[in-house]
Amino acid sequence: MNLPKQIEKEIQVAFDLQKSKNYSAAEKIYEDLYKKFTKNSTLLMLYGILKIQTKDYENAINLLKMSLECDKDNEITLCNLGIVFFNIKKFEESVEFLNRAILLNTNNPNYFYHLGNSLRKLKAFNQACNSYQNAINLKNDDIQSHFGLAYTYKEINQLNAALITFKKIIAIERKNIEALFEIGNILLDLKKFNAAIYYFDRLLKIDNSHVDALFMKGVCLNMLNKLYDALNCYSVILSKISIDIDTLINRGLILKNLGFYNEAYSDFNSVLKIDRNNYGALFNLSLLKLLEGNFSEGLKLYELRKELGLGRYKFSSKPTWLNNFSIENKIILIFSDQGLGDFIQCYRYISLLKELKPRIILLTPKPLTKIIQNQDPEIDVIEEGQLIPAFDFECPIMSLPYAFKTDFESIPARVPYLKTDNKLNIQSCLKRNSVQKIGIVWRGSAENDNDARRSIPIKILEPLFKEKFEFHILQKDLNLKERSFLKKFNNIIIHSNHLNDFYDTSLVINEMNFIISVDTSVAHLAGAMNKKTFLLLSLSPSFWWLLNFKTSPWYPSFTIIRQIKFDDWQSVIDDLIINYLRLR
Repeated sequence: MNLPKQIEKEIQVAFDLQKSKNYSAAEKIYEDLYKKFTKNSTLLMLYGILKIQTKDYENAINLLKMSLECDKDNEITLCNLGIVFFNIKKFEESVEFLNRAILLNTNNPNYFYHLGNSLRKLKAFNQACNSYQNAINLKNDDIQSHFGLAYTYKEINQLNAALITFKKIIAIERKNIEALFEIGNILLDLKKFNAAIYYFDRLLKIDNSHVDALFMKGVCLNMLNKLYDALNCYSVILSKISIDIDTLINRGLILKNLGFYNEAYSDFNSVLKIDRNNYGALFNLSLLKLLEGNFSEGLKLYELRKELGLGRYKFSSKPTWLNNFSIENKIILIFSDQGLGDFIQCYRYISLLKELKPRIILLTPKPLTKIIQNQDPEIDVIEEGQLIPAFDFECPIMSLPYAFKTDFESIPARVPYLKTDNKLNIQSCLKRNSVQKIGIVWRGSAENDNDARRSIPIKILEPLFKEKFEFHILQKDLNLKERSFLKKFNNIIIHSNHLNDFYDTSLVINEMNFIISVDTSVAHLAGAMNKKTFLLLSLSPSFWWLLNFKTSPWYPSFTIIRQIKFDDWQSVIDDLIINYLRLR
């Protein structure tokens, strides 16, 4: 149907108003025209698009379908139907209309972009990637399609591909804040913290008020153990927005790790004034209280880790036992919910559990299975991943201190509670001489978020290795730099090739005169075996070690040497050598 030129002008006026987002004025013109011309495809299409823009999706669909009845091969109408069905989360219908538009015109990148969006929502990720790539092939600088492709890669955890794609965006538009932020986040996920900081800093030069970038920069600095710099990031954020729960919690954690405990309490309590049930603040208060030896309050709050998804609090749908009902003649599953050292620490409670007369199934991490199987024949020790018999109740092993209402006076410190064989199957690695033998561990697993604070750079150990002892390396995963460094000394024996699990490690520990270790599972193993151990701790350690004590109420054989200044390991090693080793 041909329209009079005056009507065409009115449509153009309405369309211009629509483009300038004066939707109400445009709608009035469209509505008046629609009353006179109900079969014009262009009018119906533009009116339908306006309804999409004003989020009146039901009327948008009706108008666009009426337009399609007038012109069934109108690719623009088909694309907009695809868009409106996407907006109402009917993604299959969206894909159908967008594919019809593409059949009519394979050269429009916009159609492929919208198709990619719908396919992504349907989790058809490979097809979505192909669709976005088709759009990019048609228009290399199509930023929206690059974003779609990058976010799809990120969603399917193809982080390197996502990183490359986000970098293509800043090659097109070097100051694109969203892309810079996402690059920083991906590099953080990849544990490339310095590189992440570089991109967050680039973003902050463009927009110094971008608090999310400043927050994530603080996270990276924390992971690099640059705590004062991280503290500054969080303090700047709080100077800008006054109160932010996540920032207060993160700053509180930094303050705790720097030994500013009163200030950490203040930040966590500030959160609780805003949200008195905030699990993050309450859980972190538990760590402070436990460090101070306030077990009654600290252990109760520590149970909130289940609300934060820290570790594995639940194993099955069976009821959790916390010593709140009888388990006599019942079957209870005890399972590992955190680290290997935590498992060894809490294994001491199994003897108390036995006194309640249940049948105990102890689900054990593979590296600990052999040594735990050698302890108590009355316990059913099952390696993680193996078939588990039926049971009535369950309890995470880290909840046993709470279940038994542990306080400072009632810590079950009877040692040894882990025994090992006297026979040594690696005698060829031990020199038979009169020199005292020291087993040593200077770092933990890099997977632990606290590893940068608890581990000692190996070069700092050089004066220690020059002492007249025989050092036995209990570190399992020596890297090339460490191996190269250790070759300088002729009093070092490396056992990494023989340490397949903690049973093997216990055999070596048993032959040592004493152990030197940072806060790792090997330290817990030595303590459970009642082996004389020098425990080297950061300024703010795990709550197991409390504050200020030079001994451990958990492990009577421990002597604790602590940092007195943040990140100062040199004084710890000096103290160990001068005040302990040279007196032996």
